[in-house]
Amino acid sequence: MKTLDVSSADFLDMAESPSYNRLSFGGASVSFRAPVSRFASCPFEEGEIVKVVWRGKTLLIGPAIDQEHSLEGTSESWDIRIYDYWWNLSNIQYFVNGRANGIFAEYRRGTGGSGQEKQATANIRDALSGVLDHAVSTALVPIKYDLRIDKDAEIIPFAYSSETYASLLSQIQKWRPNMAAWFEYGADDSATLVIADHAALSDVVLDLSAVDVSALSLKARPDLVPPAVGLTCNASVVSRIQRALAVYPSGASLSQPYVVTAEVDVPGGVKVSDTAGQYSPAETDSLGYDVPRMIVRGDKFPTGTAQWAARVKRWAPALEDCAGLEVAASPKITSITPADAEHRGYSSAAITHELTSG
Repeated sequence: MKTLDVSSADFLDMAESPSYNRLSFGGASVSFRAPVSRFASCPFEEGEIVKVVWRGKTLLIGPAIDQEHSLEGTSESWDIRIYDYWWNLSNIQYFVNGRANGIFAEYRRGTGGSGQEKQATANIRDALSGVLDHAVSTALVPIKYDLRIDKDAEIIPFAYSSETYASLLSQIQKWRPNMAAWFEYGADDSATLVIADHAALSDVVLDLSAVDVSALSLKARPDLVPPAVGLTCNASVVSRIQRALAVYPSGASLSQPYVVTAEVDVPGGVKVSDTAGQYSPAETDSLGYDVPRMIVRGDKFPTGTAQWAARVKRWAPALEDCAGLEVAASPKITSITPADAEHRGYSSAAITHELTSG
């Protein structure tokens, strides 16, 4: 493993436009431009693991990725980017067998004292462990992890497709926005991913006497803890979709700045209920694959299949030159009664007929 000391005189003499970036819940990276002699190779191989240190402290350990060569006139250089192991988590797909419960070890269900069924929930620590255990067991991400999360913190199980480890961690973090993540490095260069919530974070003291600073800019981040959260839960019960909309805290306005809204698909067969928000669950629509309905405005329709074929060609000009286009049977047209129009939310004055099949 190569070591890059970004505080050394050699690096400062060689590197142009160096920068160090770290996210509160995400990876860290170091980037710089390294001028080289004509046709010289890059100082780091693609994917090579590099240890980056600053004044004896390890900033990060991870791969050198996406090195870019540039030639301008007589000057030649390499743009070099070195990331920590969050890059692996962001670029490796999470696949696992037995996804009935997904990343959740189990759901907690039950009924309240009134007999009302509660929303299925899972433990945030379990969900994070489910992702990270799999990442570590595959040996694709050579890390350990340390979760400093409230053991009672819960999450509503959500559906997901084939995603990366990091995207799953970020989805969990949406349920507890004040979580932070970073890597800590041991004397043996082992990497430990720490994920902690607000109560486990120490106060930050910015000691400028130990840092060479030419400019300092601080910006408030009110978006880290949203003032309100709007949540729509979708669940399929038999063949119907059940939705529950909740706003937290109850009664809060979703029109404020920095409000977060989310729509969550919970596992099939799990009823959704709302005990802390302000709206009751509502069943809507069906999961059946019914024939789509088309509203036709107007009174005059073709009466035969040939007339319908001509009408279709006018609707779809791309079919104009299609020889032998036939309509197998004339579509069925039925009148819409005012009562039908009202319950569908239609304006009965604007609609006369409805195409129900064909």
